[in-house]
Amino acid sequence: MSLNAEICRMSNVISLTNDDLRFKTITCAKYERQATATLIAHLVEVDRRKLFLDWGHGSMFSYITDELKCEKGSASLKVSAVRAAMCVSDLPAKIESGTLSLKGIRIVESFVYHEGRARGKELSLTEKAEVYKSVENLSVT
Repeated sequence: MSLNAEICRMSNVISLTNDDLRFKTITCAKYERQATATLIAHLVEVDRRKLFLDWGHGSMFSYITDELKCEKGSASLKVSAVRAAMCVSDLPAKIESGTLSLKGIRIVESFVYHEGRARGKELSLTEKAEVYKSVENLSVT
């Protein structure tokens, strides 16, 4: 178990000092981004190999909801991130650093889809990458 994971283990938060609570909360948020980035990297590879089909799932979404036990909204965000990895080569690192969030990725994927429909053709990978670059470090509320 990593140091961050150890720090983020459930503890009696009521007994923590204010400074310890702040430190542990910040550490847990960082750990969550690391874990999410690692999971996305794994899901990208599962998708590349289409292993979810071998494992009895008709889609990546089904694999994430049924086997990984993620809620549908969370699974949708993860599938969007897997798709985004096709044009953002260092996507997991950007998720880990907070440069891109899963919600931000989902918004971009939705924009790209609707823009493609309006144009009558899909955006190229280069165009999609440019959109992602333009939204890095933007806060999504």
